Amino acid sequence: MIDWFTVIAQLINFLILVWLMKRFLYRPILNAIDARENRIARELEEADTVRTQAKAEKEKFAQSNREMEANRTNLLREATDAAEAERKRLMEKARHAAAEYHVKRRESLQKEEDSLHRAIAHRTHEEVFAISKQVLRDLADSDLEERMLKALARTFESLPVEKQEAIRHSIESAPQSIVVRSAFALAPSSRSTIERLLGEILQRRAEPSFEVDQDLIAGIEISIGGQKIAWSIADYLSSLHAGVGELLYEQSPSAKVLESRTESPSASEDAKSSSPHSAEDGK
Repeated sequence: MIDWFTVIAQLINFLILVWLMKRFLYRPILNAIDARENRIARELEEADTVRTQAKAEKEKFAQSNREMEANRTNLLREATDAAEAERKRLMEKARHAAAEYHVKRRESLQKEEDSLHRAIAHRTHEEVFAISKQVLRDLADSDLEERMLKALARTFESLPVEKQEAIRHSIESAPQSIVVRSAFALAPSSRSTIERLLGEILQRRAEPSFEVDQDLIAGIEISIGGQKIAWSIADYLSSLHAGVGELLYEQSPSAKVLESRTESPSASEDAKSSSPHSAEDGK
């Protein structure tokens, strides 16, 4: 027969045991499980956060790398362009320097060549005129007296009236200052001719003193006070000497370059106006 008291007692004991187990055993376990689950959830959430941050950092790092690569490429391109520009500048500078040196060297060589040409030409025409003077000096003897006197007479006849007046005025202030110089001693007849020519100019008797000056080279020079009347082959040689010197200078390349750089219309007019005077001096 069932003992209901015992069954009820056992049931009550079982319920008490269940309650006690739930109160003191299952609850802590459940709490521990919940706490562990919460901790795991937090850790997973933190892991997701870290993963997200890591991904963001990775993307940021990748972007930074891309920017650095782009900057490196730009800097490399700029450096290459700058180096190329500097190379071109230095090459251009070197070309200009080489061209300038070439021009200066060519001008220097041209000047040296011109100087040498002028020196040779100058020495040549100096020697030619020296020889010409010596030859004329050797040929200038008494056989030329008549021709010299005729040339001197033509010189007297061509004197302007103003020149004659100036000569007469000079002799009035210094009556003893008439000197006749010739390349060689004149014969008495030649002296008489000169005295006659002087008398016609001075309108009075002339008593000049006669001297020998070999530098005249077949010529006669008459000094009257501060005035001078002269005819001499040396004058022709001097004029020719000066003309040849000017011609040598004008024909030199450097003179042509200088003339082309400095010539102006006014200079051309001056040159034209001075040409007749030069011709008269040569005559």
